[in-house]
Amino acid sequence: MFAACLKKNGKVISSYAERGVYNAEVTVLFYQMLPDKTHAMKGDTCTSGKYSKLRVTAFLCTNMDGRDRRVPFVIGKVKKPRCFRSYGPVRYRHNGKAWMMRDLFADWLSEFDRDNQRQGRHGRLGMDNCSAHRVQTFLMEVTLLFLSPNTTSKEQPLDVGITHAFKASYKPRVVERMVIAVDRPAANLPLRGSLYSSVEMVKSAWSEVTATCVRNCFRKAGFVDTQPEAEPDASDGQSGGDLWQRVIDSDMAALT
Repeated sequence: MFAACLKKNGKVISSYAERGVYNAEVTVLFYQMLPDKTHAMKGDTCTSGKYSKLRVTAFLCTNMDGRDRRVPFVIGKVKKPRCFRSYGPVRYRHNGKAWMMRDLFADWLSEFDRDNQRQGRHGRLGMDNCSAHRVQTFLMEVTLLFLSPNTTSKEQPLDVGITHAFKASYKPRVVERMVIAVDRPAANLPLRGSLYSSVEMVKSAWSEVTATCVRNCFRKAGFVDTQPEAEPDASDGQSGGDLWQRVIDSDMAALT
């Protein structure tokens, strides 16, 4: 268990400041896949279709107090996306499978180590035992802590709820973008999102994950013994299902 690696004599070592304890994880995003469920009355005619298989892998990393959510590392299949031009919203790399590989992780890890050196701090990074994370890289200010192969999702903060919060913010953005394309035809916005729009949404969704959410997930994973903090209510907007219903109700939704 990751939290157990940071304990000594039954209590968390106080010298491990919350800002220096990190957790990281990969998650897959099918960036053109739309919701497969919506509101419908019995007897309504529904149109079937195929799921989009276009995907990217997002590598997410945050520290324990939620103040240092690292810029998402996105891995796609395209080497030099023309839509990026000279600007990329996130750190982007590529390979044929759009998946985390050892060379990509080694590059990210080296940059993380250099940043810790610049900041004058030491980071302790916990992650799963994936083979891509087993790299031979000289690190001065990073200690890697690997979870045992039989570790459950309840023991890793990102699995506990941080990744879910990220996707809960990301998925409605995919539908919202289509709603904008439907509602504002003058904007000449394609119905299907691009790789560029996807990584922009990754960056925005990650920035909306609150520090309170991060801290509570670290608590739930066993890192802190105090009671969870109250999470502010951020559900005042339309849900992804409501937005998708607007697309379905529009005549333009019939376009393919």
